[in-house]
Amino acid sequence: MEAPIHLPLFPTGIGSTRHKDAQAAVTEVLDDYWRMPFWPQLPNRVAEEAMLPQAGLGLPAASWDGQYLHWSGRLDDAQIAAADLPPASRAEGLHELLARLPNVPDERKSNVVKGHIVGPITLARWSRGADGRASWEDLEGLARLGAWLGQSAMRQTQALQRLGYQVVMMFDEPELAAVGEPALPLRWREVQPVLRAALEPVQRVGALAGIHCCGS
Repeated sequence: MEAPIHLPLFPTGIGSTRHKDAQAAVTEVLDDYWRMPFWPQLPNRVAEEAMLPQAGLGLPAASWDGQYLHWSGRLDDAQIAAADLPPASRAEGLHELLARLPNVPDERKSNVVKGHIVGPITLARWSRGADGRASWEDLEGLARLGAWLGQSAMRQTQALQRLGYQVVMMFDEPELAAVGEPALPLRWREVQPVLRAALEPVQRVGALAGIHCCGS
């Protein structure tokens, strides 16, 4: 049966791959997902490449105990403005892809690339401030965390745009499935401004911003 419209659906990846070697991971991405390449996260290489510590260790005084991210718990305007890409030590796949994209042969060159970063609700669910409180308990601080992640995502977007690509930037938010549950007793009207604070910087530089949630 012929579809009444044409949908150009491109295969891409969520982020995490099985690899321990960034060169091998990026080679696979550029071979198999060249229509919409994504940068591979390598949590099997080092634990800090898992999505929570990968971004979260850029927060002030942040540390990672394997379950929770611990940090100072509040961000000022200067700290939000200074948010940037994670270093290669925590995002080797990102930096490898940025280095390889300029050399992709014309016949395998896409117009669009996918980036990703942990979302603010998920990061807040698994982080604790200096006072031991969960980061989602402070709504103003939660909104500022969203803005900080949005700034970091914007920097990632711009790094890909400088290479001549359109960008789809996804915020990984599995904990959206827990909103309203005992583990995360927030209301949706409290969550929505936080998500907007994260997505808006990406949209402002002309990229598509989206949310990925693998929960119900």
